[in-house]
Amino acid sequence: MSWTTTDPGAGDTAAIAALATARRTKADDLRDVERALRGIASDGQSADWKGRAKEPFMSNIGDFSADTMMLRTALDEQAAALEQYAKDLEAVQQEQQRLETARAAAAQALASAQSASESAQEDVRSASQDEDATAQDRAERQSSANQAGDQLARAVATTRSLDMEWDALVEQRRSADRKCSGSLAERQANGLPRKLTASDIASATPLTLLALFQGMSADEAAAFLRAHPDVVESIQQADPGAVRAWWQSVGNGDDATLSPEQQALIAAVPSVIGGLNGLPPAARVAANKNLAGNRLSTVQSRLQALRLAQAWSEQLTGRTDKKTQDEIDRLAVEEEYLLRVTADPPKTQLYLYDPDDHRIIEMIGTPSPDTKHVITYVPGTFSNLDSFYSGGVQQVGKWLHQQSPDDTVVFVAKDGVFPGEETPGPAGVAEANDPEFALAPAERLRQLSAGLDVDPNLANAQRTAIGHSWGLANITTSETLGTQYGQVTSLSGAGMPPTWQPNQLTTYTDHSYVDILQVAQGTRQVWDGNNPRWNPAFGHDAYYGPAPEDVNPYDFGNLMDQHNKVARIEGNRAVLDQLAEEIFE
Repeated sequence: MSWTTTDPGAGDTAAIAALATARRTKADDLRDVERALRGIASDGQSADWKGRAKEPFMSNIGDFSADTMMLRTALDEQAAALEQYAKDLEAVQQEQQRLETARAAAAQALASAQSASESAQEDVRSASQDEDATAQDRAERQSSANQAGDQLARAVATTRSLDMEWDALVEQRRSADRKCSGSLAERQANGLPRKLTASDIASATPLTLLALFQGMSADEAAAFLRAHPDVVESIQQADPGAVRAWWQSVGNGDDATLSPEQQALIAAVPSVIGGLNGLPPAARVAANKNLAGNRLSTVQSRLQALRLAQAWSEQLTGRTDKKTQDEIDRLAVEEEYLLRVTADPPKTQLYLYDPDDHRIIEMIGTPSPDTKHVITYVPGTFSNLDSFYSGGVQQVGKWLHQQSPDDTVVFVAKDGVFPGEETPGPAGVAEANDPEFALAPAERLRQLSAGLDVDPNLANAQRTAIGHSWGLANITTSETLGTQYGQVTSLSGAGMPPTWQPNQLTTYTDHSYVDILQVAQGTRQVWDGNNPRWNPAFGHDAYYGPAPEDVNPYDFGNLMDQHNKVARIEGNRAVLDQLAEEIFE
């Protein structure tokens, strides 16, 4: 709040009091949330609520209640600081009004005293020069001059005293500012210090960190994330049930419409909201649409620069630079994809979009109370972002959705670096055969499933996981981490980790052609022989296409085509029809 030494009382106490009232009101709202959460906890054993959403939600009510109490306490503390500041400022203003009146009177008195003193001194000088003036006249005039001088001295002393009081008033304002600023800086509306240390972040709960962003602008949030890049990773470890409870606490009670506070969070921190398991899919899609828009601007700027450079080069040399043209072609495909994502409404929905971290999940279909089937499709080795931009890995998922669009939602997931994505060739193939490599993306797949568990539109739907090639290893490794599916389907799947055991409640099937992976699995060197075609947990019919004895095991081009064919539409109808029968009938 701006003020000067000539106006130390500058400021609107009513506006400050209104800020305090707003915080008190929010704290009261949080008290209502606390009461509601206690009510949910006490009624938690009710038979009216069933399904996967109940257990994770209920297990986190206590933690969320503690976080809510922390937020409410901090808001009350801020309100108290602002209320005190309003009182302190009002005292400054009242004192300033008194001093201004006193200083005006003192200035007038000083001017009169100066004038009287100067007049009396002039009378003394006149008498001393007047030969007719008697000694008594001179004495009387000197006495009057002395009295006027004393009056002037008192007026000067009063003025100086008031000046000292004014200086004290200026310091009183500075002290009030420091006290209020210090109180507000000690805590934000999440109970954490304003300047976070690594220890603060490590000791804070994910929901407490998440609440940091409430009320931040996009610029403030961006600056905060630059200063604290580890916060996003910490937040994404939050339990989905607790996240959902928090999201509902800032909403209006309807997942279909966003409250102003939810909209503000999506705008301020799309990178956080877009990847947070437990949030409604519509909120994540909206956040990732924002992220895609940012990426689209970058792509279009780069494309314009490359096309200008290419045109200039062709004019000068008459040749097209292949490397530049390849990049133009690749970016043009990405641009077309992002234009679909950023359309209004989106023609392509992204449940997750973090290209810097090789993460993308496309959601096909819209969750609703009618949803009966949730399909998670994981592509295989060498899959990358370009695989999504070109539409190559979504074919099976889109086809399955079309078979029952009103009650089916498909998630095509590549959550992290896949084998061969950064290490092409034999090294990439080796990654696809490494159980350790599968752990990190499998944990993210587990988190994806846990997030879907708390969505009431998805929690009780039939869950099917389909993995092509290494994608099956991703899925079965996620099972070892606690994920449960109703069906697990292998499309020429790579294998299962040594610790994997089939879930007695899960149906396992394999669909394969005689392909390059099947031939390799025959050596028993792929996943140590623990493969879908060899493990009795997986049911399967005969190979699709030509029988093994009719396939040339050294025709590697054909074997690779057959491996890719099982994850495509063209020429693969028998596999697709069997998948549809298993899932929908």
